[in-house]
Amino acid sequence: MTEVRAIVQDPRCFIREGVSEALRSSGVMVVAAVPTVAALDHALGELDADVVLSPVAGSAITRLTARHRLVRITDGTTIAAMISAAIRGPSGSKPPRSATHAEPLRALLTAREAGVLELVAVGLTAREIAQRLGISARTVDGHKQAVFTKFGVASQAQAVARALDEGLILLLPGDPTAEPIP
Repeated sequence: MTEVRAIVQDPRCFIREGVSEALRSSGVMVVAAVPTVAALDHALGELDADVVLSPVAGSAITRLTARHRLVRITDGTTIAAMISAAIRGPSGSKPPRSATHAEPLRALLTAREAGVLELVAVGLTAREIAQRLGISARTVDGHKQAVFTKFGVASQAQAVARALDEGLILLLPGDPTAEPIP
């Protein structure tokens, strides 16, 4: 297989890191992970890439050319689907996993741990999560550690990548922190 070079663009830090880490572990070379479309345009001008993973439409990326494949990160996109699309191209990608594949992993988490994980995925700090949920930052850290242990991971990025891959968290366009999560 030819090496695939990818650029990941997403405004949410842990989504960028999680997607990048999952792609790397699948043999895709991530040449850049950037937060904004402007940074993506700059990276496309400076770096050699085959595929761009981004939640924005192709027309918003000015330096996107016919040689680049755009994989849109949309509602319901899983890491498995993004890896498949990055390697084989969007027309050859497999559909995202159904939610039923996530049930065994979901059953490991308490409702509070799942809520904390969702807020970690959108890039909130422990302090911001604590304020949102009405608990202490130390309690948030305890929930994060419980998730790490249950998922067998050592970092927030790994936990988010695993949750995305298993369909526990969906990548949604727009500002995910605008609405409170019940």
